[in-house]
Amino acid sequence: MKEMFRVWCEYTFEGVKHTDMASPANWFLLTQTGRLFSHGPMRPLNTSVEREYDKLVVMFSTGMNDMKRTKEYPEGQRIFDGDIIRFWWRQEEKWGPPTPVEMKAYCPSGDDRIMGWWADDSPVTENCDVIGNIYQHPELLKRER
Repeated sequence: MKEMFRVWCEYTFEGVKHTDMASPANWFLLTQTGRLFSHGPMRPLNTSVEREYDKLVVMFSTGMNDMKRTKEYPEGQRIFDGDIIRFWWRQEEKWGPPTPVEMKAYCPSGDDRIMGWWADDSPVTENCDVIGNIYQHPELLKRER
């Protein structure tokens, strides 16, 4: 099953702060109105999670995979909003700087309904490599660009 979203969670348990990147297939259901509910063993589906977590961030899939081909990712790693990627610059035969992926409006003809996934000012393509995300690896963006 291809995940269409994942959730970055920050929560406090027994006085200790925890963070986690949770797969929705394991714990979450996202409604059409944007509310998150948790599900799992010993938990009814109608349990809202908004009060249980300090921070919840839904990260949507771009629908694309990167160019990485490994045993873990035979078709490439799925690219999500908030991922940090680097583009392969074919003409220069080198990797570009790390850039975050985000959804932006693009209006070439003034139509503000056209949306796309962008990393800085470049459209996201499969010609890249996911190297982390902005929540677990923010230090990747602080490197020399």
